[in-house]
Amino acid sequence: MKVKKRRRYSDVSISWNSWTGNRALDLVASTLFGNRKLSTEQYRRTLQLSKLWLNSPSPLDLVSTRYFESMASGAVVLAQESDGVSAVFPKDLIRTYPNPSEFPIAFLSALEDRDALKNTSEAAHEWVLEHGTWSNRVETLLGELEQIVSD
Repeated sequence: MKVKKRRRYSDVSISWNSWTGNRALDLVASTLFGNRKLSTEQYRRTLQLSKLWLNSPSPLDLVSTRYFESMASGAVVLAQESDGVSAVFPKDLIRTYPNPSEFPIAFLSALEDRDALKNTSEAAHEWVLEHGTWSNRVETLLGELEQIVSD
């Protein structure tokens, strides 16, 4: 969906495509705003082209696979601070902001320092490949289960 931007964001390419999974809401969004679910290839390509990816908090403070997908693709995650995010990720791998009113500051700050953004992107990519793949997570789970059974 094309986003009407304020002047201070005029030089930033922003893409917004909300997809809820609720057929009625998604039909309305598609009709009114042209939103449509991206194909797997379109989604992969969008992630790869993104420098910064906003992950909004879930109602239950769950950390979705989108965080890992974003990091693995090289996009820096921008997210609101939460217990879930801080429990899963090292602080220096995700850009955070304390509350929604602080989002514009965090957004512009992240884009201002291209070197820091690139360093965060590379570190997050390496971390997620080492700690965030399904095989890593299954291995960790099996190790913890083995520990429980042997105690």
